[in-house]
Amino acid sequence: LSAFWIRVSMTLAFLPLMPYIVDAFGLYAVSALTIAIVVRCLVGAFLPLEAAAMGRILGLGWGSTVLALMSAVVGVVPVLLLRYGSSWRQRSKYTRNAKQ
Repeated sequence: LSAFWIRVSMTLAFLPLMPYIVDAFGLYAVSALTIAIVVRCLVGAFLPLEAAAMGRILGLGWGSTVLALMSAVVGVVPVLLLRYGSSWRQRSKYTRNAKQ
């Protein structure tokens, strides 16, 4: 059950990141999206391996707690993008270059 909530928070954090990257990087959006997708795939590939090791080292309770805390931290990303996204995009040097 906890793996479900971890996956939901990771997905909900990643979805609003895509349009933000497109808006923030303008002409370089394809490269930025590629990097974001590669990082997402790497995390998806290696996090289960680390989760198993954490479960052995910390025990299932503390290992799950660490994963839940990581999930909670990532879950804040959509809120930050809603609150500060427009000001971050305006300060982006890539967006300024695209507008000129």
